[in-house]
Amino acid sequence: MLLYYTIAFLLPIIVFFISDSDCVKRHAKCSLFSHIIPVISVVVSVLIGITVLWSSALDFLVFGLIAFVGLINIIVVIWNIVQGVKLIVAE
Repeated sequence: MLLYYTIAFLLPIIVFFISDSDCVKRHAKCSLFSHIIPVISVVVSVLIGITVLWSSALDFLVFGLIAFVGLINIIVVIWNIVQGVKLIVAE
């Protein structure tokens, strides 16, 4: 089960609809959410960053937001690696 290691989130969607196993569907759904979280966080931070950058007094807020989003994305990548290793070891 390499759903946690994919770059694009299209594979978990395909596996979710093709598979008959409840366990595989559950992992496909978790993998899909773990791929969507970084995309949403980057889009939101870019939108907030664009609106805040009009005021140069709030530059520290943009840099803090970038650091926070980076931390979220690193945590999600580590979580994906751990989940993938757990599935490989369980097989």
